[in-house]
Amino acid sequence: MYDLRKSRKWAADAPGYGIPFGARHISVHVELPNNFAVRHEPYRRFLQFSVGDQRQVLLDDFAHLVISQRPEWLIEIINSLAPKPSSSTDNLRQELQELLNKLRVHAQSPRLARAGTESADFGGARGAAPVQGKKHSESGSARPPTPIDLIFSPVGAKRSNISRNMERAPEIIPLTTEEEAAEKEISGKAARYFRETNQLFVNMTYSAVDEAQSDLERRYATYSDPELVRDQARQWAEKIIMGRVGYAVVFAQAKQLVHQWTPDDVKKALEPESLSLAADGWRDAIDTAYRSLSRRFGAPTKGEELACTEAREIVA
Repeated sequence: MYDLRKSRKWAADAPGYGIPFGARHISVHVELPNNFAVRHEPYRRFLQFSVGDQRQVLLDDFAHLVISQRPEWLIEIINSLAPKPSSSTDNLRQELQELLNKLRVHAQSPRLARAGTESADFGGARGAAPVQGKKHSESGSARPPTPIDLIFSPVGAKRSNISRNMERAPEIIPLTTEEEAAEKEISGKAARYFRETNQLFVNMTYSAVDEAQSDLERRYATYSDPELVRDQARQWAEKIIMGRVGYAVVFAQAKQLVHQWTPDDVKKALEPESLSLAADGWRDAIDTAYRSLSRRFGAPTKGEELACTEAREIVA
């Protein structure tokens, strides 16, 4: 048995295998057949591929296979353990989706190639075969099908985002306790993004959330109902931090379209450390909370506003 993940390590890695919840109750084994192209390294400490670059075989190499092979009953159990989505996370995800559509970020999807390991050929659907007859290239061969040829939709119909292969906005999952954050290995960090399942776990115990909440509470400290102020300040603080890291994920995905950004560069931008720096910039996004709370609680006096501004400058 190689590349064993257990205890907290498995709980932290499990979302990448399609098990974001209930990992402590679920075990996954990847069993390789005897004729699989691997071999032991000389000291039998790990397996390595026997073809290609002969690198070490890792469990991560089979993550997509594990996700695709999950039985329906297991998916139902995982979903039953998931927290209920809130209106704030749903609204934020819709905002992120609209931004992704504007940036025209396309999802990375597997494609069959004629020279690949799987047999690939044109199917029998409309537009799926080369056009025969008059339309030929200069070399005399038939014109190959274009992506537009392969789209089967009625004239005048509007294509869905899925048919356009558009990237989907991440599912935002707030973690409200230190234990949950530790389980996902983001104690002291703002968030962790799992590309395999397109899920963004946001640590609501991260320091930036408390800082944003304290700023709002100080600004509206003279309101007659301090408990209501505290509740609204907390909601806005969490919304701001989720928005900061959510937008950071979207813009990192958009860098896939920039030639100078390599896949490793995009991966680094999606690391918990990078997302934490994005969350630390909450002061750039707090004006929306000011406007909303001022309409509800009344605008703070000049003296209170100046005091809050000075306090933020000291912290910055």
